[in-house]
Amino acid sequence: FFCFTIYIAFRLWPGRIVEDNTRAFVAPRAWPMVAGLFVYSQIFLGALVRHTESGRACGQEIPFCGPDVWPSWGPAQLHMLHRYWGILAFTMVVIMAFRVAKVTQTYEKPFANKIVWLLPALGVVQVVLGFLTVTTSISVPIVTAHLAIGALMLGGCWAVYLGLGPQADRVRRA
Repeated sequence: FFCFTIYIAFRLWPGRIVEDNTRAFVAPRAWPMVAGLFVYSQIFLGALVRHTESGRACGQEIPFCGPDVWPSWGPAQLHMLHRYWGILAFTMVVIMAFRVAKVTQTYEKPFANKIVWLLPALGVVQVVLGFLTVTTSISVPIVTAHLAIGALMLGGCWAVYLGLGPQADRVRRA
């Protein structure tokens, strides 16, 4: 629903310029889509951690679950999967930012360029909030901020995807 709302905002944006497909370029739109899927799956894992009450499975141990890199029981494994997948999702967002930023500067896509550089910063904030969530024994305001930043990162990936503009026709014209 959040991504659909962003899509509607893009379509109804009064300053939006509809580009002619002959001028459109083949943008690296796969990068924000893949990064967005990683972020979405991380949000899903976070929901599983929350609703199975696995958030307390490792206590306040950072970076691992006690002495174990991979714990031996289910709730702790889910908690650690959320941590490890978060590192992978953050890495994908950073790679996407560097790949897409080159194109947004070259083809003058200022909105996408601003958002794409905001996402790694949000990722750093998200990691800090994740650590604080664990060390504060799941403080409600911190967990709420952690969830909100995750949603902002998902929306940001979608906004970058949309902000790259239309795609060039792949069909040759005679």
